[in-house]
Amino acid sequence: MTGVKDLFPEHLEEHPVWTWDEAMEHLVPVPACRHLPTDADVFVKARLTAADGTEFSGYVVGTFRAIALTILHNRDQFTFNAGLPRLAAAELNRLRKATKNKRLLLFPLRYSTDFAWEGDRRFEGTFEIRG
Repeated sequence: MTGVKDLFPEHLEEHPVWTWDEAMEHLVPVPACRHLPTDADVFVKARLTAADGTEFSGYVVGTFRAIALTILHNRDQFTFNAGLPRLAAAELNRLRKATKNKRLLLFPLRYSTDFAWEGDRRFEGTFEIRG
């Protein structure tokens, strides 16, 4: 796999957790292990529920909390990064056009993984863009 823009639902179905290789150039699947890796950013398949109840598939980026997330919709990716709030409005407008839902209320958005590794709880929480 080359990079984040190449990460699609079929990849997440096969491997729900991905991370950067040692050179930080390519994404590689994280094999099943006892605990979620904490020494690198991981891309974790998640169910995403918008504030208005609309559900999406996608993934969150982070280890202890989501620092960014990507919604996957019709082979398009819509990324929201807590550290880049100025980009959120344009991305939200793009998502509204793609879903044909002008009134989509996205934030606060809930995320939850469908799995947990041995000894861990599911990776879940609330993601919001502030700024």
